[in-house]
Amino acid sequence: MRLIAAHLHDQVNLPDGFSTIARVELSAASPTCNLETIMENNEVIDTINTLIETSRDGDNGFTLCAEDAKDASLRAYFTICATRCRQSVHTLEELVKFHGGTPEQSGSMLAPVNRAWLNLRAAISSNSDLAVLEECERAEDVALRAYRSALEKDLPADVYAVAKIQLNGVQENHDRVRAMRDERKRLAA
Repeated sequence: MRLIAAHLHDQVNLPDGFSTIARVELSAASPTCNLETIMENNEVIDTINTLIETSRDGDNGFTLCAEDAKDASLRAYFTICATRCRQSVHTLEELVKFHGGTPEQSGSMLAPVNRAWLNLRAAISSNSDLAVLEECERAEDVALRAYRSALEKDLPADVYAVAKIQLNGVQENHDRVRAMRDERKRLAA
C-alpha cells in the first residue's frame, strides 16, 4: 500500500496498482470529513457502483454515437468521451475493490438512464447529428444528477475526490455537447 495526501489533514491509503489518473484525482482538494458521519462501507460501495454503472452507460452511449455520427469531428469527440468514461469505470472499479467490494459489471438498470440512451438510439436512427447531440445532452444530464447525488453523501475523502473530479469531466462533456448542439441549430436556421 502507498500513502497519499488527499487533503492537508486527510491521508488516503491506495493499493499499489492504483492508476495514475486516480492518483491525480485524489490530489484534488476534498472536504474535511467527520469520521462519525462517513457512510457505512456497504453504502460507499453501492454509491461507487452506481457511478460505475453511470460511467459504463456513458461509454456505451458515446461509443454508439461515435459509430453512427455523420460528422468526422463528432465521431472523434464521441470516441474521446467514450475513452474517458472507460477510464472513469476503471478508476471506480479500483476504488470499489479498495473498499472491499465487488465492482458492478453491467450498465445501469435505472429507468432514467435507460430511457436517455434508448432515446439516443432513436436519434441515431434518424440520421441527424443534431438529434444525436440533443439526446447526448439529455443523457449527460442524467449522469450529472447521479454524480451530484453521490457527492451529497458523506463519502470518505478518497471516494469524494474521485467523484468530484469525474463530475467535472461529466460537466465538461455536457457543456461541450450543448455548445456543439447550439452551433448545429444556428447553422440549420
